[in-house]
Amino acid sequence: MTTSDLEGLAPEELTPELTLATQRLHQLQVSARWGFNGLVGISTLPLSLWDLRENIQLWQQHFTWVALRYGLGYHPWGSWIK
Repeated sequence: MTTSDLEGLAPEELTPELTLATQRLHQLQVSARWGFNGLVGISTLPLSLWDLRENIQLWQQHFTWVALRYGLGYHPWGSWIK
C-alpha cells in the first residue's frame, strides 16, 4: 500500500501490522519528547539555581509570593516562564 492508498481509510480499516507500527512510532515520539525535555531541564537546572541564588537567600529569610513573582520575573535564566 502506498500513502495515497491509505488517505481515505478509517483507522479500523487499516491492517493490524500498520496499526501496530503506527502505535509504536507514536510511543517512540512521545518517549523521545519526554526524554529530550528531561535532559534540557536537568542540564539547565544548575544555571537556573545559580541565577536565583541571591533571591533564594532572601526567600529563606522572608518568603512572600510577591518576592517569588519578582524573583522569577526578572531572572530569565532562573525561570522558563517568560
